[in-house]
Amino acid sequence: MRRALVVFSGRADLPWQRLLRPGFRHCSLIVADGANWLLIEPLASCLQVRSIGSVDADLGSRLRNAGFSVLETNTLPPGDRPAPLGFWTCVETVKRGLGIRSILVQTAWQLFRYIEQKAKITLDVGIN
Repeated sequence: MRRALVVFSGRADLPWQRLLRPGFRHCSLIVADGANWLLIEPLASCLQVRSIGSVDADLGSRLRNAGFSVLETNTLPPGDRPAPLGFWTCVETVKRGLGIRSILVQTAWQLFRYIEQKAKITLDVGIN
């Protein structure tokens, strides 16, 4: 498992994205890769992957201060079978990067709620 940040924005580059929930029209994945953060940015035209700085930096707070919604989580270990079929979207890219297999998660807002709920379950289990 790796430490990860899922970043949500209201950016709407394509006309149909305006139909999605404001603030949750796009998502990106940032994964701790050793000493650096690695940005995985799924765009309509390409997939950008680049190093964006030291893991020691409080990147989550900086992104929140810039107006993004950010969830801190961890990647899951790879499964032993193929991921379910899905359209190549930012949400599907982030889901696969995290190891999420739910076919019910299709929008950035659904992904946000899914990760929040899983984090709550993990915290509740850890407390008991």
